[in-house]
Amino acid sequence: MKKPYRPRLTPDESDFLLQYRKIKEVAYGKKEENGTELKLTSNLARSAEELAKEYDVNLNVWELVKFTPGSWTTPVKAKFLHEKEKREENIRATVPLIIENRKSEAVFTKKTKIIDFEGFKKDLISELKTYSPKVSVTNKKTKDTGNLLVPIIADLHLGKMAWQKETGDEDYDLKIAIQKHDEALDNLLQRALSCGIEYEKVLFVVGNDLFNSDNAYPYTQTTAGTPQQDDTRWQKVFVEGRKMIIRAIEKLKKVAPVEVKIVQGNHDFQKSFYLGDVLEVRYENDDNVVIDNSPKTRKYFTWGKCFLGFTHGNHKDEGEGRLISNFQNIISNQKDIYKFKEVYCGDIHHYKEIQQRGNSKVVDKYAEDIDGIVVKYLRTLKSSDEWESKKGFNSQKGAHLFVWNKEHGNTYEIKYNS
Repeated sequence: MKKPYRPRLTPDESDFLLQYRKIKEVAYGKKEENGTELKLTSNLARSAEELAKEYDVNLNVWELVKFTPGSWTTPVKAKFLHEKEKREENIRATVPLIIENRKSEAVFTKKTKIIDFEGFKKDLISELKTYSPKVSVTNKKTKDTGNLLVPIIADLHLGKMAWQKETGDEDYDLKIAIQKHDEALDNLLQRALSCGIEYEKVLFVVGNDLFNSDNAYPYTQTTAGTPQQDDTRWQKVFVEGRKMIIRAIEKLKKVAPVEVKIVQGNHDFQKSFYLGDVLEVRYENDDNVVIDNSPKTRKYFTWGKCFLGFTHGNHKDEGEGRLISNFQNIISNQKDIYKFKEVYCGDIHHYKEIQQRGNSKVVDKYAEDIDGIVVKYLRTLKSSDEWESKKGFNSQKGAHLFVWNKEHGNTYEIKYNS
């Protein structure tokens, strides 16, 4: 069977077809939007992705609910002006050009939960511009006292929601959590200052699940993705948490220069790092405040003959024995320097003290401590949520403050009971 004759297009004919397609694009392309729904049509797009790209649709805001592709052919009579190949002109004039037409349609709806990272970032940067004034050291009189003040308010879980009628424990939300934090710090600080001790430095430990969740979409969840019951918008939780910590630092730096240790938790591993970054900007020019926001999950601080370690303590596979070994390795060549060694953890929400007898296994707090490290798990101020209530997890609420001396170690331990 003889194949049908398919004439080769001349440059003029190609230009004509391009112009025809542009005309069709204007004729068929259409965009309709009513605030929550977006309807698009196109004669060029073969897929929803191509259609969204053609109209520059932000897929972080709009969600595709329907896509309908369509196509048909149209014969077009063309006037050929090219003078070459005259012998084919009669054939060309009788063979119509077949044009393929497309008309794709798509319907998008606006997502109900949109995380406006750019807007949040813009607002945050704008507010930070008013911060970081140049501040010189204001507590010179406290120099060389040898005393270190260490307040630790662990596992506050800002944003967590708990209902007393459901849990049997106290109600808990963002406002209550901030109030508890401020009251605990004020109480601990007042009692520490009433002892008549002058402090050379303040070591303020921030983190240990300060925030209850790390991710907000499609639902509030921890860093690892465990669903959480939060009571408000994630932006508000972060902003109020940042303001709360800045208020605390401003109080503490009136006592002595402050060093802040950011200890990341398993609920807020990313968010606590972002907070530390904000604090670094805030206090960049303040000689009274130093922020340690390094990404290490185990941090330490040395003070005369004292070695203090900090970690969240959520890696249960390590066990306390391995946890102690990790910190012992840090000071393996300086064991004779550090006579007093303690590690502070959060995570389990109740008080627990562990000591190691030499190189043997970890035992309870009444065990003999021979050249070992004491590990202390600290209380929380937060109420039990629905899941914890079902599991029967409940404990005394509280916060802690420790006073360390360069020569004599841990001289005071103040507990705040809520």
